[in-house]
Amino acid sequence: MQKSADASALAGATYFLKQNATQTLPSPTINPACTYATQQQNVACSYALNNYAQAADLSQGGIYVPAQTVPASTPAGAQTIQVTLTRTNIPVFFMRLLGRTTPYSAIVSSIAVAPTAVSRIHNGIFPAGMPPNPLLGCPANTAGGCLNYGSTFSMTDKYGPGNWGWLNIPDGWNGASGPSNGGGASQLNTNITNGCTCDVKVGDVVATKTGEDWGQTLAAVNTLITGGSLPSTITGKESQLVTVPIVNWGTVNGASTVTVLGFAELWIDSLSKQGSTQTLQVQFVQYLAPDGVAGGGANNYGAYIPPYLLK
Repeated sequence: MQKSADASALAGATYFLKQNATQTLPSPTINPACTYATQQQNVACSYALNNYAQAADLSQGGIYVPAQTVPASTPAGAQTIQVTLTRTNIPVFFMRLLGRTTPYSAIVSSIAVAPTAVSRIHNGIFPAGMPPNPLLGCPANTAGGCLNYGSTFSMTDKYGPGNWGWLNIPDGWNGASGPSNGGGASQLNTNITNGCTCDVKVGDVVATKTGEDWGQTLAAVNTLITGGSLPSTITGKESQLVTVPIVNWGTVNGASTVTVLGFAELWIDSLSKQGSTQTLQVQFVQYLAPDGVAGGGANNYGAYIPPYLLK
């Protein structure tokens, strides 16, 4: 019963992940017996009934959004779901030999926390810096940057002399290393194709990447573009789905540095160039970031860790 409660709470918590009215997850199949007020509760209920729980376990227990009680370690403002299963008719079987004839009863409960904004990414970052407000006309410091699922914008631009939006993240880099200009064009293209082998967190200062080998960079980006336009739902396994740091480009000039403010999940559409202007066309999504660590930052949108259980 405990495993059923745990799995059901995690399934329900996953469906806190949505951007406005648009789901980024496949539409769940809800058991007709589940008639709770929220989608998260109905997903948890369906999962429980499909994993050995009985309807009576739920009616005698319950599914709560938010959870009825949470430990002090719960992140402030976190969304939670609680699944409680109560069974009062557990047969005694072999306990009859010891004189017990009445059934057992058992109560199990599990609380899961919704996907939480990440503060650090271990490996896999796409080496381009996203401005905090990439959409024209969006007022500065607007929460979420006016972004919705599918919002389209350009990630690379001429932010300053020699800077088109790329970041210089050498192999094995972490914040304690300080900004580094090592790696060159080949490292940039490797990071585009595979994501960096690095550890980047909110507050780290990262070097910008000036210059590039355009042909190699274009080829590297094109290796990721395998599925066309952003679908209505995503699985997390698509090569076009990437995690990027949010940075403030300010007035960079030549080899410079930028500070990491947060992280976002984006869908890569295309990379093109006209004259000296580069355009990396992307779309905003909201999804789980591989190898993310919870904590958030100054700009909490787009990249989240998976839901987890509270002990």
